[in-house]
Amino acid sequence: MGLANAALMITVLLWGSMLPVLDVLLRQYDPFTLNVARYALAIPLSLGMLRLAEAGPLLPRDVSVWRILWLGGGIAGFVTFFNFGIIYSDTVTAIAIMAAAPVIANLVARFGFGEAPAPGITPALFASFAGGALAMLDLSEDGLAIGFKGGEPLLMAAAGCWAWYSLAAQRWMRGMSQLRITGLTVPAAGLWVFAAYLVLMAMGHTQPSPPMPDLREVGLVAWSALGGASIAVFLWNYGVRHNGLQSSAMFMNLTPVVGVSVAMWFGATPRMEQLLGGALIVGAVIWVQTRRRAALNSA
Repeated sequence: MGLANAALMITVLLWGSMLPVLDVLLRQYDPFTLNVARYALAIPLSLGMLRLAEAGPLLPRDVSVWRILWLGGGIAGFVTFFNFGIIYSDTVTAIAIMAAAPVIANLVARFGFGEAPAPGITPALFASFAGGALAMLDLSEDGLAIGFKGGEPLLMAAAGCWAWYSLAAQRWMRGMSQLRITGLTVPAAGLWVFAAYLVLMAMGHTQPSPPMPDLREVGLVAWSALGGASIAVFLWNYGVRHNGLQSSAMFMNLTPVVGVSVAMWFGATPRMEQLLGGALIVGAVIWVQTRRRAALNSA
C-alpha cells in the first residue's frame, strides 16, 4: 500500500504539470501532430522498459489482441479529448474541471462495471458540478461573464475514457504485471494516434508544415511523452491494481494544486472564481473519500 500511494503521488505530480505544458505546446502544434510526437517517444520507452524487466515474448499467446487494441483506444480517446479540451477552454478552468475526475471514475465504476457506489457520491456530484460552473464564471469589473469556451465537456469525456481504461485494463489483463500492461497498451494507443493522423493528413485537416520546435518545446514534448504518456501510466496502473480505482482516483484531487502552480509559472493568473470552484470540487472528492473510509471502518 505504501508503494502504491507513492506511485500515485508521483503520477499526480507528473499529470498535474501536463495541462499548462500542453497548453503551451498546443499554441504551436495541432493536437494530432503533437500526439504523434509524444507517442513516437513514449512507445519505445514503454517497450524498452518491458523488454529490460521481463523476458519472453512481448505478446503472450493467451492475450487477446482485440482487447489490447480496445484499451489502446481508451488511452487514445483520452489524449484526443484532453488536447481539444485544453484548446477550447481556459487553462485554470480546465484544471478545476479535471478535479472532478474522481467523481467521474466512481460513475464509470458503478454503471460501466457494476461496482458498488462510493458512499456520499450524490452530494459530491452536485458540489463538483457547482464548482465547475463557478470556475467558468468571470465576475470582472465589466460585469458577469461566462468563461465557457466549449472544451469543458471534452475534458469530462477524457476523464471518462481514462476511468474506463483504468478498470478494463485491470480486469482484462488480470495476472499480468503493470509494466506489461503499460508496455502493451501504450503502443496500442500509438497505433490509434498514428492511424488518425494519417487519415486526417490525407483529408487535409492537419498542419501542412509544423514549425520547427525550439529547445524549450523539445523539452516540453519530451516531458509530456516520457512523464505523462509512459512512466505515469505505469505508476497509475500499479496504484489502481493495489488501491482500486475509486480510492486511487481520490489522489487526483491534488492535481489542481500542482496544475495551478505550474500554470502560474508559465504566466497564467488564476481568477478568484476559478480558485473557489477548484476548492469546491476538491472538497467534494475529499467528502467522498472521508465517507468511504468511515464505511470501511464500520464494516
